[in-house]
Formats: sequence, structure tokens, C-alpha cells
Amino acid sequence: MHDHFQESNRRMRTNMFNNLRRLDIDMRFVPESDLRLLTSILQSCPLLKEFHLSATYRGEGPPVEKQAIVFHSELKKMEISGFRGAEYEIEFALYILKSAINLEKMQISACFKVYWGVYEGPSSWFEMNAEPWTEKVRANIRGKLQGQAVSKTAQLSLQHKPHFED
Repeated sequence: MHDHFQESNRRMRTNMFNNLRRLDIDMRFVPESDLRLLTSILQSCPLLKEFHLSATYRGEGPPVEKQAIVFHSELKKMEISGFRGAEYEIEFALYILKSAINLEKMQISACFKVYWGVYEGPSSWFEMNAEPWTEKVRANIRGKLQGQAVSKTAQLSLQHKPHFED
């Protein structure tokens, strides 16, 4: 697994995303999603302002390892949907809070967003229901994330359903 991570990390360090301003990633069907790979994508997107992640992996996830912080000066908004409060999800959220030096808002929701696109006609985002967080899980998430942002303007929002701005 470790060699796979390093090789994937190396391949993602390209210039093809240099001008990307918004990124939506849907990891709902990726088994055993390793959110550490997303830090490599972020490093390849120096101008990224908005990052929207939908993930619904329900296992324990990979072993939690601290990531070296690479600052992201342009990232203003981070949205994570399908968040269950697993340690690897919390570590990823902490990475964003500690690396996005101008972050304005991090929105985390239990339900996940789905983009329903069709070949012809309108396409739109909608949410897929998930079990609500228990009070214990919500308190754990808030306790580990609240006050961790390096940005003085960052607001953390925890909610059951995602808020749609698209």
C-alpha cells in the first residue's frame, strides 16, 4: 500500500492543474479511499479556490498518518459531504484547516452530494440521505476540528445535509 501511495503521489505532481480554480471530486465508489492522495492533488492546484469532496467509504480507512503541511494560499472554501467522523476523515479535515491559510469556510455534512448529469437536458446536484450523526459523533468532530484553522477568518459548519450554492 505504501509503494502505491508514493507512486500515485509522484504521478500527480504535474502541471496540468496549475490554473484550476474549482474542483469537485466524487469518491463514492472508490473502495478504501485513501484521502492522503487528495493532498497531492491539492499540491498540483496552486490556484484552487474551492474544493468539494463527496466520499462515502464506510470502513475504518487506511492507517492514520500525519501529512507534512504544504500551505495553500488560495483555497477559500472546502466542502466535505458523506463525512462519518472516522479518524482518517478527521485527519484530512485537519490537514485542510492547518494548510489553507486563507480559508473562509469549511462545510462538513453527513449526507453526500451527487451530481446527476444526463446527456441531454438539465443536470443538477442533489443529496443522498445518510444516518444523522449521534450527538457523541458530532461533539467528537467539533472537538477535534474547532479552533484548528490557521486562517483567522475560517468558519467551520457541521450539518446533516450539504448546502447547495451551485
